[in-house]
Amino acid sequence: MARAAATVMLLAAAVILGGVLGADEHAVPTWGVFGEDGPKASDIRQGELGDCYLMAFLAALAHRQPAFLRALFVEAPPPGVAGAYTMRFTANGNAISVSVDDMVPTAPDGHLFFAQPSGCKDVWPILVEKGLSKVMGSYYGIDGGIAYESAKAVTQAPMEVHNPDTLSEEDLWDKITEAERQSWPNTASSHQNEIGVAVDHVFAVLGTEADHAGQGRAVHLYNPWGTKNQYHGSLSNQNLAQGDFWLTIKELKGAFDTLSIAHVSASFKLSPQRVPGGTPAAWEFTMARADPFSVQLDWPGRQFLPEGCDMPLLQRILAVARQDDAQNFMTDVAPKGLPLSNARIDLPGGAGKYLVYVSTEYNLPGIDNVVLNAYAAEAVEFSRSTAHGEQPDGALRAMFDLDCDEVHWTRSSGDVVKFRSSARRVGSGPIWLESGDEGGRVLWFTSANWALSRSLAAPRDLVSDFDGAKALQCAGAAKSPGSLVESTSSSLSRGVHVLANEAALATGEVLAHEATFAGEGGLAAEDMAGTERAEDVAWRSHGGASRAAGAISLSDACAAKWRSRLDRLSSLGDASALGAGSADPLFPPALASIGPGHARCGDPARGLSVSCEKFNRW
Repeated sequence: MARAAATVMLLAAAVILGGVLGADEHAVPTWGVFGEDGPKASDIRQGELGDCYLMAFLAALAHRQPAFLRALFVEAPPPGVAGAYTMRFTANGNAISVSVDDMVPTAPDGHLFFAQPSGCKDVWPILVEKGLSKVMGSYYGIDGGIAYESAKAVTQAPMEVHNPDTLSEEDLWDKITEAERQSWPNTASSHQNEIGVAVDHVFAVLGTEADHAGQGRAVHLYNPWGTKNQYHGSLSNQNLAQGDFWLTIKELKGAFDTLSIAHVSASFKLSPQRVPGGTPAAWEFTMARADPFSVQLDWPGRQFLPEGCDMPLLQRILAVARQDDAQNFMTDVAPKGLPLSNARIDLPGGAGKYLVYVSTEYNLPGIDNVVLNAYAAEAVEFSRSTAHGEQPDGALRAMFDLDCDEVHWTRSSGDVVKFRSSARRVGSGPIWLESGDEGGRVLWFTSANWALSRSLAAPRDLVSDFDGAKALQCAGAAKSPGSLVESTSSSLSRGVHVLANEAALATGEVLAHEATFAGEGGLAAEDMAGTERAEDVAWRSHGGASRAAGAISLSDACAAKWRSRLDRLSSLGDASALGAGSADPLFPPALASIGPGHARCGDPARGLSVSCEKFNRW
């Protein structure tokens, strides 16, 4: 379809869906990226794509921080003029520019298949949806996901995730009201319920009332469908023909399984640093201000997974501490059990120098797109550690207060077991072998916990009576007060967190990805399968179908496909071929930009699942 015709189609859709032309249906509206009131939650009208997680987050962001969405658009044509739109997203921890034109999948009657224009002439949701689809390679690439992913792609802000079922009503209320006070966008994801709320669907949280209509605490939600909701709970007499509605805090706790909060600050800056994969490294940076900040590690996620390939597993350790207090280090707090491609450490702030230890290992050769970044009120510059640059594992050992070749484990019986450092590694971390013997027990550190395995060949076979960090010390050294092995009081001490998590390790509850590789060997394929299935379940929970079905083994061919998908990201901001009557060469109006011909697209929350080919009309 020619660009002029596509533009007319887009404008016609705005007429049909939003009534923006009034009585004269042949007039040309002055439409633009944003309407006169700017971005707002009611601009969101989800279409037939299963991207409620994205649409709900955009609604929440528009409601809490509309200025952020304005800044997202780097360049746009004047209102009413077709052309190229350039947006700034984040992919794998790096900021990228993405340019799109105004050609979108459109039905013969002018109805847009996917995101809809609002009644206020706003088309920014349509453009953001297309921009992220271009990043992922197709609309199918964003068909199904979690709010965490959309928040990272749009803002890169640290994310807080909770299961309402595990919180008391008081704690849940406190989380939601704190997000409201801080103007943090947040969403809630539903499961089976008896109040009519769409199942496996994501909603934007708009606000709260301590006493709504005399019925106590209530939460204001927005359904990204925009023009209806199905709520029939205790707060009656609400309009079902609009997107927003109220429900009680008790109903939210019972009907929703995920509360996601994005700690977005419009004034914060993202400072990225590419980190070589497959090797440890020690970095340092300086903070001049006292504001809280986050250090993050990002890598390619399942949205970039090439068809027919397995999801590569990344082993990683990320630890941060003040250089003058290395033993009070902190490790990853990103939620476990979700298919995330992000590790994060939240720091309370404070001016001074900081030490970062990061070690990664992919099980797919040639993929090393790992990015370390700081999300802070000031730009920071990472540099190699002057103290540990040549021997980066020394930074981790300094944090452990175990910077020695021989480590002693004192058992509860009083017996002492000796371990010697080894050049071998488990996952991405250094290890100590019992008596230096590769056939003996192995002492190692996961991404957040100490572990003692019975052998190097089976790192997941854990010793149940291991006492953890509190029982370790260098040979001939006294335990130093305030160190990791002694600390029990400081809220910032990783000693507290490590010890608290060792109960799970003692019972063998360690994530499979923590122990995938053992030196040159690895876990058997059947050992990893459980983790992959669990991730697929989490990924499918709010739209989309499993991409693991029919997957082939990791191979050089898959590595090449991964590299190709990642390499194209740097050219997505080229707008030179757009707006001149020609198709976008990186996202053409063709089936490839919709999805695989054999795949099914649609919004499962509305029972929509059709061949992606249906939408191949532009």
